[in-house]
Amino acid sequence: MSGEIILVMGPPASGKTTTVEQYTGKGYRRLNRDSFGGSSQKRGNRMHQMILELHAHGDRHFVLDNTYRNKVSREEILSLSARLGLPVHAKWLQTTAEQAQFLAARREVQKYGHVLTAEEYKQEPFKKDPNCFPPMAQFAYWKAMEPPTVEEGFASVEKVPFVMDLGPGYAWGAIIFDYDGTLRETTTGDFYPKKPDEVRLLPGRREKLFDLVRRGNLILGASNQSGIARDPGHAHYVSDENARASFERTNQLLGVDIDYAYAPERAGVPRTFKRKPQPGMGVEFIEKYRLDPARVLMVGDMKSDKTFAERCGFNFAWAKDYFV
Repeated sequence: MSGEIILVMGPPASGKTTTVEQYTGKGYRRLNRDSFGGSSQKRGNRMHQMILELHAHGDRHFVLDNTYRNKVSREEILSLSARLGLPVHAKWLQTTAEQAQFLAARREVQKYGHVLTAEEYKQEPFKKDPNCFPPMAQFAYWKAMEPPTVEEGFASVEKVPFVMDLGPGYAWGAIIFDYDGTLRETTTGDFYPKKPDEVRLLPGRREKLFDLVRRGNLILGASNQSGIARDPGHAHYVSDENARASFERTNQLLGVDIDYAYAPERAGVPRTFKRKPQPGMGVEFIEKYRLDPARVLMVGDMKSDKTFAERCGFNFAWAKDYFV
């Protein structure tokens, strides 16, 4: 009896489930080692044992999905398939690192209502959720990734292009502004205010935003606030309370009730998907307001703002060019 194993592979949060559903709809048995308990090796062994049992009862069509990032992670299933006489076809998703970051953040927002914090990754129920993980999990994938080849035993290797599809209902537009260096400066010369009375608007901002609101635009704000992560005695420390008060003061001076998001994380290697240039704040807005990324404009003054916009699929404008 003919049969085959479809191996769907790609980075964590690459959209593998969408490809898998094309096969389960045709009657293929889906097996994923993340659904088995225990260590990674034990999960793999249990999955392979399940394939043997199902094969013994007449099943011949299987679809497996996981990262399968290198030859070592693929060799056991290729060996098992040869033993069963089933060809293995690799479906290699071409999701980029940036697209996978967006999908990972979206998965968290859709499941838990927000982008997870570094502390939440260590807590229940998040730490046992195989579908939620910090950015380092994706970095590790790209560092160890080895492309699949027919030489290692695959009957075929197909590169599957990634297509972003948010689903129905994402139709609205918005303009998202960075705050520090884009809408405001400080009376002290520091880059961000530590207290609300240090906020000063940059020229032309109030008039511009008033006109945008008058014309019916949805105005949002996204800001990195690394000072919150500092120790209280640090010169650049700002309390969460004062950061919020400074945003409210900025909105008051602008005369616009901007719905804002901020990332209270220190710069450096990202621990979550929240801080720009990671796409988390943009994803939260997309899900909250059902935004069409192609109809969203991000206005900022730093490269991280531009990269953030690119990862979210937004348009981008430099603040110096936008406010003229």
